[in-house]
Amino acid sequence: MLYLDANILLRCLVDPLTDEGAEVQATATRLLAQIERSETIATFSEIVLQQVAYFLISPSQYGMPAREAVPRLRSIIGLNGMRFSDEDYSVFIRALALLEVRPSIGLADYLVLARCEYNGWDLATFDRKLARVAGVPVWGQSQTGDR
Repeated sequence: MLYLDANILLRCLVDPLTDEGAEVQATATRLLAQIERSETIATFSEIVLQQVAYFLISPSQYGMPAREAVPRLRSIIGLNGMRFSDEDYSVFIRALALLEVRPSIGLADYLVLARCEYNGWDLATFDRKLARVAGVPVWGQSQTGDR
């Protein structure tokens, strides 16, 4: 099993700016092709997904609209040789769906929400926007504190 870092995924998702970048992109693209053919089995974590989404979508980085970034991320998650636990796969796909619809909150918060939904956990947050999406009160506003 090969563990992928964020920079491997980013190199496949954005246009290179230099000749060296083009060479690195070609290498990363060959690796993802091997994963697609299941010649290489790979995985990555929630933090890698969040890092890649941040760099793609952040206006101070690549500034890609979420509606363009999310399908690209889904395609990588769906490669034939990519392996995730059932929970991680479900959480990743749900969080990306939320991000695509409302990118102003950000993938990190959607990953938290999706993990809570998957496990049936209550969410405690002071983030008003996230609480609204999650359909929960802002923590401390209606709880008795004895949870």
